[in-house]
Formats: sequence, structure tokens, C-alpha cells
Amino acid sequence: MQKRDGQISIALYGADSWELTLDAPRLDDRNFVLEFLPYRTDRRLSEFDGVITFQSLFEHFNRKSSFMNSWTAHSYDRDELDKREKEANLLIKNGGVLVFLLHVPFRDHVHEGTYSMEYKDTDLAKRFMNRRSLFRTDLDQRRTELRCVRDEFRKFFELYGAVCTTFSYYGRLLGETLPCAGQIRSA
Repeated sequence: MQKRDGQISIALYGADSWELTLDAPRLDDRNFVLEFLPYRTDRRLSEFDGVITFQSLFEHFNRKSSFMNSWTAHSYDRDELDKREKEANLLIKNGGVLVFLLHVPFRDHVHEGTYSMEYKDTDLAKRFMNRRSLFRTDLDQRRTELRCVRDEFRKFFELYGAVCTTFSYYGRLLGETLPCAGQIRSA
């Protein structure tokens, strides 16, 4: 990857897994280089200044059934997930930024009758967002009534803002405090 002095290198990782097609493998601007990396790439996330990736990239839930009953089947790519977690930790340690696009509700548990399974570490977003001092609350439904508390996000939230998960944190996280971009309006 070639970049000019002052350019920021950003990777969009795993868009192909969500069947998003891109016109070119990279965008080259005067301030940044954005590279589109497929899920199965030899490139390391720690090579970049920042990485944008998707929630639920490494795990899959499927509904199965037979003539007697139905159940939820879960699978995840543990080897790829472990490798990418190490790379993401190195990215952050070196001052990089990791951004998760949270586009579906989190599924940490599957309850079916008396059967219950926990899936809290089967995706990269879950591994980072289930860390100490960061508390995640899943809402019963998606909500669009947001109150923006940071001006740089206002226009985006007004046009596209919706939330099905909220976060709160206490103390320090990964050596830094997290800025709050938006909140749900109180009813």
C-alpha cells in the first residue's frame, strides 16, 4: 500500500461478507487512502491507521427445523477471529482507530425452552464491547429518536440515526475515555 506523507490509511474490512459490492479496491484522496479488504485477506489490520469493520462478521445464526422441532444453530470462524483480534489490539496499541458498524442487534444468548447457550465472545465487536468498564444494553426494539450531544454527528443522526443498543462506561477503557456521540431521548 502506497500512501503520501500526511495521508491516513483506512481499511474497510469484510464488506464482501455482507454482499456489498464496491467499484474499486481503493479510494485515494489527498487526505486518506481507503482500501476495501475482503474477509479472507492476507493483509493485517495493524498495517493501517484505522479499520472500519462490521458487527457479526465472524458469526452466523441460522434457524433449523425438523418435523419434530426447531432450533437455532450457531457457528463462528474462531481461527480468523482470534487472528483479527490480535491484529486489532496491535492497531489500537500503535495509536490506530477501530470502528464497528453496528447494524444488527447483538445476540449474546439463545434461549429455547429449558436450553440456553451463551455467545459473548464469538465476534470481534462482542470481544471489544464486552470488556471491563463498558456496559452494553440491548433495547427491545430499534429507536430513531436520538438526541445528539456532539455536533460533528448531528447531520448523520438526523438523516440516518437509529439505535438498538446503548453503551455506558465507567473509568478508563483501553487507556482512553470514549466520547459519547448520541443518546436516546428520554420518554
